[in-house]
Amino acid sequence: MSHWNRGQEAAFAVFYKRHVKALVRVAFLKTGNPTVAEEIAQDTMLSFYQKRGTPFLNPLGYVNMILKNKVIDYYRKVATQVFVEDIDTLQNQINARNPETELIAKEQDWLLSEAIEQLPKKCGEVFKLRRIEDLSNKEVAIKLGLSVNTVEQHMRRAIRLLSRMGLLLLVYWLV
Repeated sequence: MSHWNRGQEAAFAVFYKRHVKALVRVAFLKTGNPTVAEEIAQDTMLSFYQKRGTPFLNPLGYVNMILKNKVIDYYRKVATQVFVEDIDTLQNQINARNPETELIAKEQDWLLSEAIEQLPKKCGEVFKLRRIEDLSNKEVAIKLGLSVNTVEQHMRRAIRLLSRMGLLLLVYWLV
């Protein structure tokens, strides 16, 4: 290691060849996945390599500490991914199968439809095309024969009127 700290890359290559297989074995024992074990071992050696020039009393102990932390990071990442996937799956099941949620959604759709019908004709048309059909301002302008600026003004007016009706939050949540 003293040769490596003095800039001799060959010394690191020797250290790498001597210890990388053991690192892969330990990582495999901890993860059970050979591909992940190899990646963790490579990342460990890379992290150690980036610390070149640092005098280590026990370089192998330091490498083992890096490996341990990489394995912990791996499990944190896996746990987070599983947790997020489980929440998404659970949320989809709740939304899909809950009759109460379906009833509330239908009521909200009806309220929004009624409110849109109360808007001035052009405001309502622009709002439907922008928020329900998801067209751009330019597409709405072409479809209705208006300028983009006029479409933007109608949207601002529609949002202002819906907010006065107490439905602005509903508009943003549903659409």
